[in-house]
Amino acid sequence: MLRPTTIAGRSVSGIRALVAATSLALLLAACGGGNNGDGTGTTDHVLSVLVTNKDEAAESHTASYSGGAPLAESEDDEVVESCTAAVLRYALDLPFEISVDGTVILSSDDQPVLPFDGESDLLAYITIGADGVAFPEVGTGNKMIESGHNISPPAALGICN
Repeated sequence: MLRPTTIAGRSVSGIRALVAATSLALLLAACGGGNNGDGTGTTDHVLSVLVTNKDEAAESHTASYSGGAPLAESEDDEVVESCTAAVLRYALDLPFEISVDGTVILSSDDQPVLPFDGESDLLAYITIGADGVAFPEVGTGNKMIESGHNISPPAALGICN
């Protein structure tokens, strides 16, 4: 049995090339490009910070970021209530500092190496202990700042219990 060499007047190999090009274009549009391409070195990457407040005595603590602007779902000077956790998302801009109640807890300059030199989405974890003292946590990648995009807060029942 012979395979058709044309479909609707077009060659099968041409249709395959068109499908491959369209698929690639859709993939790039869905995933975004890395650098914004303007030559400035700025990117559209995101820093996601999980702040967990285990301090039952204080009502809340305020987390802030010195780098880029907060994204729509976050605020600058975000208030994290007692026994809760919040995921804060910011436009990544190097160097940056993450502070709690005005005290710098984590600085990109203090890290020996940033994943992909900061040219990727990054994750950071901050815990405010039961004594009210904030400290950086080591993430799943065994670093204080790691590459990644998805971060989820812990279950509320487990934060202060």
